[in-house]
Amino acid sequence: IDVQTVHRIAKTMDPVPHIVDLSPENLDGVLASVLQVGKAVHMEAEAAEVEAALRSRVRRSVEQADACERKRKPGLSAPNVAFLEWADPIYVGGHWTPELIELAGGLHPLNPPGSDADGK
Repeated sequence: IDVQTVHRIAKTMDPVPHIVDLSPENLDGVLASVLQVGKAVHMEAEAAEVEAALRSRVRRSVEQADACERKRKPGLSAPNVAFLEWADPIYVGGHWTPELIELAGGLHPLNPPGSDADGK
């Protein structure tokens, strides 16, 4: 549902809710959303701790993936990964999932990182 529709419907509610629009398109956006929600619920310090812990986990995961890549046999390329959000109809994963696949040492040729959800 688009955010304009959400705002239109929210205006009819009593009390009118505060809308927090979360539309991350990459991993940094997902992590920034943690801070955005923390601010909205007046828990900025807690959100900052969670965001820092998540960034640390991502960093450790990338380090592990890099170590595995260094152990890969010469001439062997990174694995191709197809991430599907839905099977019927087929919908190729987008937004931050191709970025996660590449951070883990794989390739997502159907929708490379940086393209939009439609693979463009």
